[in-house]
Amino acid sequence: MSECIFCSIASGEMSSEILYQDARYIVIKDVNPVSPFHVLIIPKEHIESMNELTDFGVISEMMSIAVRIVRENGYAEEGYRLVLNTGQEGGQSVLHLHLHLLKILSHFLAFINLGSHTDYFAFYLHQHAQNSSSYTIYNTSNPSIFPLP
Repeated sequence: MSECIFCSIASGEMSSEILYQDARYIVIKDVNPVSPFHVLIIPKEHIESMNELTDFGVISEMMSIAVRIVRENGYAEEGYRLVLNTGQEGGQSVLHLHLHLLKILSHFLAFINLGSHTDYFAFYLHQHAQNSSSYTIYNTSNPSIFPLP
């Protein structure tokens, strides 16, 4: 088995919930989501990070797949986030290039750093109704701290 978790998933050695795949890319649900819809767009070829990228067409193809996914899921008009972390200090936890696609909905997403880049508490506030002062807090990183409803 490959030492890289994303290489193992891309090769079929390890299972994951796959939303899309073609000859060069795979899209999976993030196992530690920070929003209700959080997927990863991953090139099947092992590229450690943006720093090792030589063919920037890869980024264009990943963006194209992201747009396809949001359109298929009905999020294109409302908006979404694309996040590409690079390096340990940039928040990259798996050293294989990947693009986060997140649909935040009507939430405020916040991260509280608890000491290291891999030890954080992520949560979002969901406003119950527009112009309402009523919110629900959802923990997305460690349900044992504050469980999801």
